[in-house]
Amino acid sequence: MTTDPDPETLLIARANDELMELRAQFKTINFIMQPNVAMMIVGALQLACRHPVFKASESYPVTQEFIAEIAKQFEDCPALKELIQLGNDLNHDKE
Repeated sequence: MTTDPDPETLLIARANDELMELRAQFKTINFIMQPNVAMMIVGALQLACRHPVFKASESYPVTQEFIAEIAKQFEDCPALKELIQLGNDLNHDKE
């Protein structure tokens, strides 16, 4: 006797199919955000990158790339760029 997959499993499978289709169509997502919002997102992502399960996931290198791309937007802002670099440096973590 087989059981039907639960609704969450079906949803994840459908979402994965949609992502594969979008990728096949070379779809991109473009967005505009205020610099302060970008810094908040970077901080949240840096925090997520500290979690050992996340760090071992395939999302980790993509997240690091995203942070690096945001950092490029602050080339003319040395203090903000330094904050992003420090946020990537585990030696600067505070307890």
